[in-house]
Amino acid sequence: MSEFQKYENEDFVIDTDAKAEWALKKIAEARADRDAWVKWYEDKIAEIKAQTDFNTMNLERLLAEYFATVPHKKTKTQESYPLKSGKLILKTQNPEYKRDDKTVIDWLKQNNGGQFIKVKEELSWADLKGATAVLDNHIVTIDGEIVPGVEVIEREPKFIVEV
Repeated sequence: MSEFQKYENEDFVIDTDAKAEWALKKIAEARADRDAWVKWYEDKIAEIKAQTDFNTMNLERLLAEYFATVPHKKTKTQESYPLKSGKLILKTQNPEYKRDDKTVIDWLKQNNGGQFIKVKEELSWADLKGATAVLDNHIVTIDGEIVPGVEVIEREPKFIVEV
């Protein structure tokens, strides 16, 4: 029986600040223990992945060398060589672009390139919410007009334990 199961029965009641503080301490300890185990397992997973990558890197290099010696099918975007257990593929990659969008946008503005600049419309929800009120399941303007496209869904209060 875990320590927490002892306190799940009907006999135990938190009826003093001292018992509430004790419960918060136990919750904090349990969460810290959980987080430590999660980190330990994540570290182990990363370690296993790194070891696997290291162990297979040499075999992949040897397969690439073998691939270069056999006749293989060529298409516009890749070359491939099928085997019973899998396929060796040399795939063409698109170039990587390092961009400074602000510099490019400034240049486009100076060189009549406006067609390459997006102007994005976006709802300013915080401003709209502040200028409206909730009535039934809708938001309404100061004039009482219902704003279409918004449904207000009431939710129960949420109890939170912070430790």
